[in-house]
Amino acid sequence: MKCPNCSREFMEIPGQKFCSFCGGTLDKPSGDAGMAEQRQTSRDEEPELEFRDAAASPRDEYCPWEDLDNLGFIQGVLGTLQQSLFKPHEFFARMPMQGGMLNPLLYGLIVGSLGAMISYLTGLVMDHHPFMASTRLAGTMSVVVGLLIPVFVAIGILAGAVLLHVALFMLGGARQPFEVTFRIVAYASGPDLFSAVPMIGWIITLIWKFYITVIGVKAVHGLTTGRSVAAVSLPILLCCGMVAGGLILAMLGAGGPSD
Repeated sequence: MKCPNCSREFMEIPGQKFCSFCGGTLDKPSGDAGMAEQRQTSRDEEPELEFRDAAASPRDEYCPWEDLDNLGFIQGVLGTLQQSLFKPHEFFARMPMQGGMLNPLLYGLIVGSLGAMISYLTGLVMDHHPFMASTRLAGTMSVVVGLLIPVFVAIGILAGAVLLHVALFMLGGARQPFEVTFRIVAYASGPDLFSAVPMIGWIITLIWKFYITVIGVKAVHGLTTGRSVAAVSLPILLCCGMVAGGLILAMLGAGGPSD
């Protein structure tokens, strides 16, 4: 068989579509025009393939907690704790933005409930615990409160996510859906474990949690450090203001004239 492109003869193989010498297409136009057409087609296809690949994986997303099939429960929890606590920049930069809110809620519920339960049990046996010294619960009531801790933790995660997303919206920084903000709050629950440390645990928890939440907002919503700090601070200031207002009203009511 003679190649229509290079004019060299070769033994034809059944079903052969390309020349054994020049690689030219046997059923395409011959000569320089045919080769030019092939090169142009190749150039036209390459950018399209590169664009498809880039669009398919814009972020290298990964979270150990969401890879339990490969890691197992213990490794999934420990891996997520280690990364979110000590490498928050890398963790939140790779945090999956989709997949539902159940997985992150379960993680925050497990970690937050564990820290709160240990702190609560420690407070029951320590008279100098700052939050238990003025509150004496009956035996039955103390058990009920202990059993309700996971409910309180779940409500806290949801409320924290709502307040944070509202703050982001007010500051013009809500660049991702609510699910993404919820995931930040849930995966920032690691410091809750330090609330089990007597006396100073709540301080460690507050500072560390504030820090990694700011990192998460900055990495995921793409804000500056200042706007991220403002967004995370706004719900805290709002809650503190509400508590302070309630205390002031209570003090005014107690000091008012009595019949």
